[in-house]
Amino acid sequence: MWWQPLANQSVRQGEKVELECRLATDWLPDSVQWYCNGVEVFSSPDYVIAACIGGVCRMTIVDVFPEDSGSYSCVATYNAQPVTTTMNLTVAGTCGVLS
Repeated sequence: MWWQPLANQSVRQGEKVELECRLATDWLPDSVQWYCNGVEVFSSPDYVIAACIGGVCRMTIVDVFPEDSGSYSCVATYNAQPVTTTMNLTVAGTCGVLS
């Protein structure tokens, strides 16, 4: 169970986004997976997934683009019992002016 679930966010292109959720207990989950639109996200230079410490699970998107918009989920599993929290991320693009 989540004490602090993920929260929906609306951001602008180029911003850094932190997705953070907190488990209702400080137990260390057996595994934590992050998903975007149902596809697992792995740690990379663009998506930094921190270890779940003290029940806090965090993923940072370093530089968001409109293509990063979607539904993000964090699934923490303990003793084969998964708990899931989901949020929606909306990324607004920037408009250029033609000279």
